Amino acid sequence: MKVLGIDPGLKEFGWAVINVLYDLNGYRNNGFRIKSKIDKIGNDKGKKRIRRIPKVKIVDWGVISTSEKDNLGVRLCSIGKRISLVLRKHQPEVIGIETPFVWRNPGSALKLGMVVGLCVEAARKYGGLIKFVAPISAKSRVTGFQFASKENVRKAVIRAIKNKSKFIKEKNDIPHHIWDAVSVAISSVS
Repeated sequence: MKVLGIDPGLKEFGWAVINVLYDLNGYRNNGFRIKSKIDKIGNDKGKKRIRRIPKVKIVDWGVISTSEKDNLGVRLCSIGKRISLVLRKHQPEVIGIETPFVWRNPGSALKLGMVVGLCVEAARKYGGLIKFVAPISAKSRVTGFQFASKENVRKAVIRAIKNKSKFIKEKNDIPHHIWDAVSVAISSVS
């Protein structure tokens, strides 16, 4: 199953397409049952919990950057065109979009809402099930801890990736938006 994970942003917009090799019940895409991987995780108190993470392959990823000097309309159109190209190329079955988390600036919240609206419209146009994932939920499902750092998210995503060799070689060059997008994609199917 192909899944597109989106980490929306007006300045930097991260996206990643993954292929889920098997789900949490241990079924492959072709319906045959396999043993499911179970990861044990320690929390702050040292107790062990069991968490299941689906194994995935990274198909494609990228960051859409826009200049702050451009008009808001130009920036939104640029993001809309590029995400439409990604959706047309990969045709994912599930599109996971991280919901905006805004603390103080209402202007930023409105602009981020416009970007999320673009994503929803593009996903509606090209089909696929749209799922919204809260940032805390994405971190919690991938790392086991809802207030995990960016580094913890990166490590947990690397554990879930089946084709690590390509990803690990470039891991220092990959922006955190990609790791967030992969965690959103994983958590939208788990």
